[in-house]
Amino acid sequence: MNILLMMLIALVIYVTFDTVWVGVIATNFYKSKLGHVISSKIKLIPALIFYVVFIYGLVFFVIEPAISEDVIIGRLISLSATYGLVTYGAFNLLSKSTIKDWPTVITFLNILGGVIMSIIVSVGTYWIYGLIIG
Repeated sequence: MNILLMMLIALVIYVTFDTVWVGVIATNFYKSKLGHVISSKIKLIPALIFYVVFIYGLVFFVIEPAISEDVIIGRLISLSATYGLVTYGAFNLLSKSTIKDWPTVITFLNILGGVIMSIIVSVGTYWIYGLIIG
């Protein structure tokens, strides 16, 4: 198994969808709900570290085992959704409990988004990796 290839594929898919979601579709919504805590400038290093850590976990715990065990797509979706729920849930529920005025709607939207994003990235990586490797 080529873990680095899986990570690269997953990273491209994740960054593409995340950029469209946060940078285009939901920008005004996030600003209206979190404008008081959003930085005016993205800190690139922590963002890159997040992307690498999140993608590594997704590949390590979900995508690579799914490919090596040749799981059915339903199992891949289930594992992906669970990973998204746990990772995004942990951050957003902790944020809700510790950050003053953290909106409940953001908590739920981000957790749902994490579940969906994990599924998209996992299924996309599984499919593209299969096309490349044959």
